[in-house]
Amino acid sequence: DCYNEGFLWNFHDNTTRRRTFNVLYYHVFSDTGTFSPTLIVRADNGCEDTISKIIRVLRPDASFITNMDEGCTSGLTVRFTKTSTDTLPVTWEWNFGDNTFDLSSSPSVQHTYTSELPRIYPACLTVKDIYGCRNSSCMPISLDEPDVSFKADKNFICTGEQVNFSALYDSFDSFEWDFGDGSASTVSHSHVYSSPGSFDVTLSAVKNGCLNSLQRTHYIQAEKADATYTVSDSTLDCYPATVSFTHTGGSQVAEGIWTFAPGVQSAGYRRTYQYTYSRPGIYQTSLWVRTPNNCQATRSKTITVEGPYATFEFEPSFICYGDPVSFHITSSENVSEMRWLFGDGETSTDQSPVHNYKAKGIVYPSLWVKNNTCEATLTFDPLYISLVTSAFDFPDSRSSFCQFEEIQISNQSTGYQDVTWI
Repeated sequence: DCYNEGFLWNFHDNTTRRRTFNVLYYHVFSDTGTFSPTLIVRADNGCEDTISKIIRVLRPDASFITNMDEGCTSGLTVRFTKTSTDTLPVTWEWNFGDNTFDLSSSPSVQHTYTSELPRIYPACLTVKDIYGCRNSSCMPISLDEPDVSFKADKNFICTGEQVNFSALYDSFDSFEWDFGDGSASTVSHSHVYSSPGSFDVTLSAVKNGCLNSLQRTHYIQAEKADATYTVSDSTLDCYPATVSFTHTGGSQVAEGIWTFAPGVQSAGYRRTYQYTYSRPGIYQTSLWVRTPNNCQATRSKTITVEGPYATFEFEPSFICYGDPVSFHITSSENVSEMRWLFGDGETSTDQSPVHNYKAKGIVYPSLWVKNNTCEATLTFDPLYISLVTSAFDFPDSRSSFCQFEEIQISNQSTGYQDVTWI
């Protein structure tokens, strides 16, 4: 009797021979071609037998070509054509990678891709022969568009200021900027906004035949500082006269300063101010404003104040009771009539009068002037009039004293600052 010492398999496919005692054995061929699997059976007495069979290992050819493999997201039509030379009957299944399929077993099909964003689709062909063998091959189909993301070097500007725009990632075959204020450019990436407002900016670009656009709404905020103002009257026939100033500009104001006369400015900003002019002259007024975005503007107006005017002086300014005071006009303009008001109820129409004050105290001399449209009273520095009287007395009004007697003397003077006994 012979006893089985196992089965020795040799598949002739560059794999190691295998010995097994199982009646059933499984083997996977990793290459295609014609092979001769061989089984050697040996008994314990040295008897053996060998058998070989010819088999073909098949894999259908799933190769294919396309007329194009990249295009624009707006739409790309691709024709797929099988290039296999298999002679065995096969079926073809096309998977275009965008959840659409063609199961018509046609060796040449056409498909259109669209997408809102750039994408790569894996287009695949799966073939199956009459023996049930399957194979697949895939090819990427790319949909692209220019990346038109962009930025500006500033978003909040003052009118007249230049803004520089730049694309963030891509370079283009051609481009066009729409700056939102009625201006566009296919050459420059910079723009000057001359009017205030909120502007939408759009970049349209073409790259490799693909067009894409991006609009950023309210992207540029252009602000204009407006210092326009009105005055209640710019030509005044007489004084004192009060003028109302009103800021009528439409811009927001973070800071502002009014100037009413040389060296005379407001402490801060108010939309409306009043200022009283106390003498004639030509005054340059102005308003300066600054907006929250640091835009600045200045406007100016001229205020003309007319009327008679004169300056005068008197000397001395400190006098004793009974001393004469001389008054002199040092300058005059548009004066047809004048009158001195000495402050004690007395007046004079002389050009340079001399006046004696009959009471002590402080008086305020003034000059009344007039022309054909206006009259005014001009008051200047006060005049100080002093009355000094010297007086003293002895106790009990005595007039006789003993030799070496200490005498008490009472100073009864008035209007004095210091006393000297002699």
